[in-house]
Amino acid sequence: MLTLEELSNRISDYQSGRIGLSEFENWFEDNSSTAYASPELQPAWIAIDAAFSQYHYDDIGEDSMMTELAKAIVPFVWFGSNQSAPFVPTQRSETNATSHYLLSVSGV
Repeated sequence: MLTLEELSNRISDYQSGRIGLSEFENWFEDNSSTAYASPELQPAWIAIDAAFSQYHYDDIGEDSMMTELAKAIVPFVWFGSNQSAPFVPTQRSETNATSHYLLSVSGV
């Protein structure tokens, strides 16, 4: 059964470079019918679907997509569990193109 934790882990896998955006998007699309039928998952899925719309139609770029995915999942993530907070990219520089920092879970 699909869970918010699995969704958060997949976002984290994408943001850390373990999977590419196309692989994440394929997984997201493959699981959409299940997620939209789940009251627990539907709001998070809608938020991520909106981020994909911005990426594809507003041409926000991958750096912004990473930020939008993190913002989309944060309200739904169970921070009391042992899972990590999603990554949010920092501004990229030519010397450190993969710099990331974890979202602070305090005050969220």
